[in-house]
Amino acid sequence: MLDFLAPPALGRGFRWLFAASSVSNAADGVMLAAGPLLVASVTREPLAVAMAVFLQQLPWLLFGVTAGALIDRLDRRRLMVVVDVCRGAVLLALTVTVATGVVNVTVVLAAMFLLGTAETFADNAGSTVLAVVVPQEHLGTANSRFFGSAVLGNQLVGPPLGALLFAVGSAVPFGATAAGFLLAAILLSRMRLPVAAPRPDGRSMRSEVAEGMRWLWDHPPVRTLAVTLTLFNVTFGSAMAVYVLYARERSASARSASAS
Repeated sequence: MLDFLAPPALGRGFRWLFAASSVSNAADGVMLAAGPLLVASVTREPLAVAMAVFLQQLPWLLFGVTAGALIDRLDRRRLMVVVDVCRGAVLLALTVTVATGVVNVTVVLAAMFLLGTAETFADNAGSTVLAVVVPQEHLGTANSRFFGSAVLGNQLVGPPLGALLFAVGSAVPFGATAAGFLLAAILLSRMRLPVAAPRPDGRSMRSEVAEGMRWLWDHPPVRTLAVTLTLFNVTFGSAMAVYVLYARERSASARSASAS
C-alpha cells in the first residue's frame, strides 16, 4: 500500500513529506467543520459563524504572495516544522479554553485566523519542497499524490471527521488536530533536503513581491484563472460557512415535528 501511495522512485524525502502533508491536511479539514460548530455552540449569530470559515481562508489573500517571497529566504523544512508546532500550540490552548468552559467567540475567531495564516506558509513551503525532494522525471506522479492527499484530507475526510469528533465532545477535535500537527512536525523533521544554492542577488522581498504581482497581471491566462478561482472560492465559501446553522435549524424543526 505504501509503495502505491508513495512509490520508492519518488524518494525517501517524498515519503516523509507526503505523510506529514496527509496528516496536516486532514487536520485542516477537521478544523473547517469544528471551527464553525464551536462558534455556533457559543452564539447563533450567522456573521460570527461565517467568520470562522472566512478567517481561515483570508490569510491566503493577505499573505499568499508575501509568504512565497519569505519562503525563498528561509530554511523551508525548518519553517514547516516551526509552523506545525505553532499550530499545535494554538490548538492546545484552544482545547484548554473549550474544556474549561471559558471559550468565547473572540478567542475562537483569533485562533481560526492564526491557523489560516500558518496554513498559508506551510502549504506554500510544502509545494516548493516537493520540487526539491523528487527527481524531475517523477514530479507529475509526486504532484498528483501530493495534491490528491490535500483534496482528500481538506474536503472529503477532514470535515465529516471534525463534525463526528465535535459530537463526541466539543474539545475533542481541537485536541486531536493539535496532536496531528505535532505529529506532522515530527515527520517533517525526519526529512533531509539538499543544500540550497545561494541566492543570485540581493533584491528586497518587497521588490520580489511586486515583481510577482506584475508577472501575474501581465499573463492573461494566469490572471483570468486567479480571478476566477477567487470569485469561486468566495461564492462557494459564503454558502458553506452557514451550513452548520442550516443543519441545526433543520434538526430542531425535525425534533419539533416528531414531538408534535
